[in-house]
Amino acid sequence: MFGGLPGSKQKIGQSFPPGTTLLFWQAAAPIGWTKITTQNDALLRVVSGVGGPHGGGGSNAFSAVNAQTVVGSTTLSQAQMPSHTHTSLAAGGGSDYAGGSNYQSVYGNTGYAGGGGSHNHAIAMSILYVDVILAIKN
Repeated sequence: MFGGLPGSKQKIGQSFPPGTTLLFWQAAAPIGWTKITTQNDALLRVVSGVGGPHGGGGSNAFSAVNAQTVVGSTTLSQAQMPSHTHTSLAAGGGSDYAGGSNYQSVYGNTGYAGGGGSHNHAIAMSILYVDVILAIKN
């Protein structure tokens, strides 16, 4: 129980042994606690395995990810595009010596086109969050 029994003179926090780490929703650690500053700009994750100073991962700061407005740009190479062709049809005509018509169909390839530019996709992170601090009991 926090603070001991009702009417006791035990102060809040005296029931925690030294080395206990807690979250605090305030700017500074309470008296008798030391603010942990080695963890900064990170999210909390609940795990069933290893936690504490031995757990964690990732390399991107929360504020950097939360500030993203687009997914990274990607330029497709020819090898990444689905196999396809572009053909054109041109009809050629003329007349033969007997006064008849002589039409031919000519197929050709339009060749490759494009500027090789990249594209991206919009993303709206802006996740709502509350800042807390970690502190360890002295």
